[in-house]
Amino acid sequence: FTSVLFVVLYFISPYLNLLLRHIVATYSPKALKVFLLISFILLSIYPTLTDFMAEVFNYEWFGLNSVSAYGDQKAFTIINFMLLYIVGGAIRLTNFEMTSSKLVKLILLCIALIYIWTQVCDLFTIKGMRSSWVYCNPLVILYSLLLFLYFKNLKVQSSFINNTAQLVYMCFLIHSGIIANFNVGLQNIANDNILLIVLHYILFTIIMFAISKVLLYIYNLLYKLVPQRIRDFKINYQLTKY
Repeated sequence: FTSVLFVVLYFISPYLNLLLRHIVATYSPKALKVFLLISFILLSIYPTLTDFMAEVFNYEWFGLNSVSAYGDQKAFTIINFMLLYIVGGAIRLTNFEMTSSKLVKLILLCIALIYIWTQVCDLFTIKGMRSSWVYCNPLVILYSLLLFLYFKNLKVQSSFINNTAQLVYMCFLIHSGIIANFNVGLQNIANDNILLIVLHYILFTIIMFAISKVLLYIYNLLYKLVPQRIRDFKINYQLTKY
């Protein structure tokens, strides 16, 4: 199901790009920041707080969450994926940058705050600590963005790493099915020897990227069969300031 959501996001991403560019062109970069803040409050902070309160009182308020009718769905929704894409697009449009040293400090701070959140949930909640690590948690989103910015600053000049990075999206699409078949007996392995579980996950990673490489190769072959006229098709649009 998650793979389907990634595909849906892939198809609607051009329209999200138009939305972001329209906000900047029609209003101002400040308006984009306001849009991001409102989206972050409604689609990250608010749903996380409602789930946290549900954990505290052991009671689910159906229909109260802004992500879905049944809580945040662990943030596996097209709404959360759109939020992440919009934040990433805004970073690209505004050319936002930060020094690596400052990013490291903020990353460590996020890790500490997420850990404190888990301990608070463990002590004061009845239903568990899912709100501390779920993907729509604002700290988790901030942590992922800080990691992205940190690796963006590295400027890695390695053909192997850059070629492998192309396989990540394909890994997202297939990882659920591979995990379901590869984790057979993993609990027994983990209880027996920590070295075995490390080797298990190394092998799992190699297999997943190898399969992704094959699937990407097939995709490129099929893409070449698409007529050039269709591949070059573009929608001409004009942003109008009212």
